[in-house]
Amino acid sequence: MPDPLAKSSYRRFRDANTNWLRRYGALLLISAFVLSLGGGAAFVLTRFAADVSGYRSPLAKFPPAGEATEPVVPQVVLVVIDGLRLDTSRSMPTLERLRAGGASATVNVPFPAFQPALNTLLTGASAEINDAYLVDGGAAHVRPIGLESLFTTVRHANLNAAVAGQAAWQELLPASQLSESYFARDEDPAVADQRASNTAISFLTNFAPNFLLVHYSLPDAAGRQYGASGDEYRQAALHTDQLLAQLLAAVDTKRAVVAVTASFGQADQGGHIGAEAAINRVPLVISGPHVKPGKYGVVCQCDVAPTLAALAGGSIPSTSQGAVLFYLLDLDDMQRALKALAEAQQKRDYGLSYLAAIGGHLPSINASATRSWNLEDPNSKGTFIRVPGNNTTNTLGFINTNDIIWSVG
Repeated sequence: MPDPLAKSSYRRFRDANTNWLRRYGALLLISAFVLSLGGGAAFVLTRFAADVSGYRSPLAKFPPAGEATEPVVPQVVLVVIDGLRLDTSRSMPTLERLRAGGASATVNVPFPAFQPALNTLLTGASAEINDAYLVDGGAAHVRPIGLESLFTTVRHANLNAAVAGQAAWQELLPASQLSESYFARDEDPAVADQRASNTAISFLTNFAPNFLLVHYSLPDAAGRQYGASGDEYRQAALHTDQLLAQLLAAVDTKRAVVAVTASFGQADQGGHIGAEAAINRVPLVISGPHVKPGKYGVVCQCDVAPTLAALAGGSIPSTSQGAVLFYLLDLDDMQRALKALAEAQQKRDYGLSYLAAIGGHLPSINASATRSWNLEDPNSKGTFIRVPGNNTTNTLGFINTNDIIWSVG
């Protein structure tokens, strides 16, 4: 016969555990579900970060270099200032004097990160094309610019190119693309900028490169440390303006074009992550011979490289998605026509290469359906250039059979 005491103890044990499960079972199931979601999310985020960090441009096999055109000026100097806001640039006396005598515009920065922005300035290609790291690791996290850049096309045209800036440029640019170079390794950005600027002045005085890039980083360093709304940031911008004044004093303004812009801006609280105008809108000032003074609208950062390539005489970088800013250049009809034709050919080659990279193709076009143009019409808004097709196969396997009419202007 069962022991009543033992039976009673079992019931109490069973009831206690059943009540515990009723009270906390749902919580345990929810906790287990949340933990599994967290583990899955961590796995997905890790894979996503790896994919973004390892992303490479679909145009790794970039289009062949175009033909160089005649230089419009013997020297182009590009000054890039990291972290310089558009509003702050208007309080820099030297830059304001340059702006008053030259062409000024507002640059829209599509991807305000260190290497993507620099790559865009030099290749004319946006971040998904220019092969930069999409995760912003600053100057310490860069890969060589593998696509054609201003340095590549200038050297292909048998012109000289030089750079003076922080140490990251040694990783970004192969030595074969540089006639002269200086890479500042000082930890203090003010010291690094001063030494880079002094070396750039020496290049201008003793070497006279056809294309010179000078890179300043102090405003960005000050903005990240103190924010862009305080005195420290403004003093950094004024210090950079003094360096710019010293640099311009060494430039022969009768023969050289100087372009000053920023890679990205700076948020009030510091840093350059976000979509606010203080980060994505930066200045562009171009001054010198063959530049039409005036205030212009908003341009894309992609437009800087093809415009400077047209002035320097190098071919437009082959993956450029930007446009030559003809409306701020003072060119004669022949110069304008040749530069426009070179740009059109570059865009054609870029498009064909991109289609080939993604497995696409162009539809066939009936040559007999080509529209005729009255090239002598005085009411035409531009000059039209007729380029006969040569019925040859290009390197990508596309047949060139049609006459092409490019509109210039």
